[in-house]
Amino acid sequence: MNRKERIFAFMRSDTYVPLKFEELALVLDVPAEDLAQFNKILCELIDEGRVVITKKGRYMCGDDTVIAGTFCGTDKGFGFIEPDNGGKDLFISRENIGGAMHGDKIVAKILSVASNDKKGEAKVIKITERVNKTIVCTLFKKSGKLLAKPDNKKIYQYIKIHPAHTLGAEKGQKAVVKITAFPKENKDAVGEITEILGWVNSPETTMLAVLRTFGIPEKFPEDVMTEAKKSPKTVSEKEIQGRRDLRDELIITIDGADARDLDDAVTIKKDDNGNFVLGVHIADVSHYVRPGMAIDNEAISRGTSVYLAGGVIPMLPPALSNGICSLNENQDRLTLSCEMTFSPKGKLISHDIFESVIKTAHRMTYSDVTKILEGDKKLINKYSDIYDMLLEMRNLSEILRAGRMKDGSIDFNFPEPKLVFDDEGRVIDVYKYEYTVSNAIIEEFMLAANKTVAEHFFWLEMPFVYRIHETPSEEKIRELVRVLAIFNESLKGMSNNLHPKALAQVLENVKDKPSSKTISTVMLRSMMKAKYSTENLGHFGLAAKYYCHFTSPIRRLADLAIHRIIKAYLHGKNTDYSNYAALAAKNASSREVVAQDAERLSTKLKVAEYMSDFVGAEFEGTICSITQSGFYVELENTVEGRVALSDIEDDYYNYIETSYSLVGERTGQSYKIGDKITVFLARADKITGELDFIPV
Repeated sequence: MNRKERIFAFMRSDTYVPLKFEELALVLDVPAEDLAQFNKILCELIDEGRVVITKKGRYMCGDDTVIAGTFCGTDKGFGFIEPDNGGKDLFISRENIGGAMHGDKIVAKILSVASNDKKGEAKVIKITERVNKTIVCTLFKKSGKLLAKPDNKKIYQYIKIHPAHTLGAEKGQKAVVKITAFPKENKDAVGEITEILGWVNSPETTMLAVLRTFGIPEKFPEDVMTEAKKSPKTVSEKEIQGRRDLRDELIITIDGADARDLDDAVTIKKDDNGNFVLGVHIADVSHYVRPGMAIDNEAISRGTSVYLAGGVIPMLPPALSNGICSLNENQDRLTLSCEMTFSPKGKLISHDIFESVIKTAHRMTYSDVTKILEGDKKLINKYSDIYDMLLEMRNLSEILRAGRMKDGSIDFNFPEPKLVFDDEGRVIDVYKYEYTVSNAIIEEFMLAANKTVAEHFFWLEMPFVYRIHETPSEEKIRELVRVLAIFNESLKGMSNNLHPKALAQVLENVKDKPSSKTISTVMLRSMMKAKYSTENLGHFGLAAKYYCHFTSPIRRLADLAIHRIIKAYLHGKNTDYSNYAALAAKNASSREVVAQDAERLSTKLKVAEYMSDFVGAEFEGTICSITQSGFYVELENTVEGRVALSDIEDDYYNYIETSYSLVGERTGQSYKIGDKITVFLARADKITGELDFIPV
């Protein structure tokens, strides 16, 4: 519950009596410096109709049937309000949306409350904030007039383009449209084209549309590029002074074959007592990106690199991300190292965090390391100098993983698609990405370093940026328990005192069952979203008391911020990084969400583009989830599409919630989770990324 909702909840309490502004501020103990913000919140509550001022200047609650929230639209024209107070969504019919567009902040009047399986209903009475200032649209013509259809299918309304502001755009193109007049009950939205992105079927247009949709800049400002050009190409002897020289150690990077920003390197050896000594060496980006630089300000703004299907929008300019900061093979590079000593059973015995300089012996790929560990003699001979080290890496990673699983770490194993592109940026193949032993090695080593660094600085009580994942809410866990019961599964422990081990056990129990993906999906949705914070609240999903992101400063702001704090500590500086840590945590969290949404959409669009060549073709798939309106089918290559009930014509099907199935009234034919099914592809929408299957 945010600050505004807490104030409103206080005013709605039975003990509240109408108070004047000064009295209310005094009772709520509002600091003098926050009075302006407090007044702003009260004004917002008044604008929303939830609070009124009496003739004597006292504040009291208004109409209890008025609520504030966010409008969630649908492609059918109706929508829902997500109340700010955390209550249940209310249905809003097309006639009652009052010109609201998806995402708008609204005030609604409750028309009816929820009963049985029927949602409560509301009507929009005020739009307090318009969020869709510019929208990516596809252009078409009707009666000779140019119209724009938002690519976001949740925005139902078309936009009329003013004839004087088309920029010469034509139907069949994508464009950025600025809304100049928002829709009202009986009037369409009006807008002007500010940028033509290109023709619908162009791969470049697809990616540009994603970037514009999420406000991601594909180019760096001129002052940033000027600074980047001045960055050194090599490491100087002066820069090495005072650092631990590890250039003679056997250190390697292991990344994807197409990776260019190599920010972590690893090495391992055994000490005289048989302990594992693991070195995780991370690019010292903070040495080159200093506070106040244009590059640093841009990194704070971007928050993260964005890995779209077929390309990356880096947080740092390529001169840094692919150049002097990247731990390229056989090049001197400045690093920040975390060296950890583990017992043969995987217990952390000691650790050290220090500045270093390294020279990686090999730039290894996941594919080659996996082949080596599977016995590929040609590659073993080629990399004979690191073969024994790779074996030890596998041994330690398996020990660390076993310990993590024993602690209760939750391991969601959702298959991910791997897209193959031609030279023109078109997808020519989609297959299931294989998570291999080499991926596991790097994952476990990075997790170990992140945990170690987080705990080290927690006990120093310094300002820091933690990666936190809070315990799921009781309401979400109750819903999960309900779904588990449908599949005859149960959850050990109470919802108000839940240990991640209980969830991990459920995933282990169902991993080979047809219900696995559905249960995993519902469980994931029951989780809180991981985020960055200056307060250490632990990481529920990893069953870790201390966790941070330390290992990817080239592509994540949070890691860069942590490096800056660590180096200040190592150099004995008393710089107060409290405000900087708070800003980094906030920006990194918000931009991460944007990046993830953009990455998902880009993959979805590219997959639809690829699948459009197979419209009419038959596929074998598995039913992975079922809803009241249809079910979803996953193909072997991870591509997923929807079968709408309206497209199944052999019977009328009822949704049976207690069994997560659809059953035909006349034939008794059923569709259940895990059923194998043959479908043909009826539609592949390259604008929304949606795929529609029909059972054969």
